[in-house]
Amino acid sequence: MSCGCLELDQPIEMAVPSMDDLASFGDSLVPCGLDANGYPLFRARHGDIDVLVHVADVPQSDLTEVRGIRCTTALRTVIDLASSTEPDGVRSMVASALRKSLFTAAELRDRLAQPDMLRHPGAVALREALDVDGLVPEPRPWADQ
Repeated sequence: MSCGCLELDQPIEMAVPSMDDLASFGDSLVPCGLDANGYPLFRARHGDIDVLVHVADVPQSDLTEVRGIRCTTALRTVIDLASSTEPDGVRSMVASALRKSLFTAAELRDRLAQPDMLRHPGAVALREALDVDGLVPEPRPWADQ
């Protein structure tokens, strides 16, 4: 069975905005280290689905709900994945998301310019990868930082 392009034999990854939100997983929660952005990582079950739960300081604007699971938006997911993805892969992810209208270049540019993204590892990787191809149009306020 699949969920979009995600095969369900692989765990679904999701972020929760605080440690308090972990209570919904009950006894199925198992710590398993840190993710590529340095956030705590847990393995858990949500019904019959395996999930990897990242605990991060995620603003409400970066959260959505998919199939009853609170998770990060496509834009935030791309930002978080960028820190552990090669530059060509980052550019491919962004181009695919833009083609599918998951977010716009302006939304990406604006999110990357927000204060909490100035030093976020994924945002840094995105800016570096996208500056090469000019995928994110002007203005680019982080360039002056």
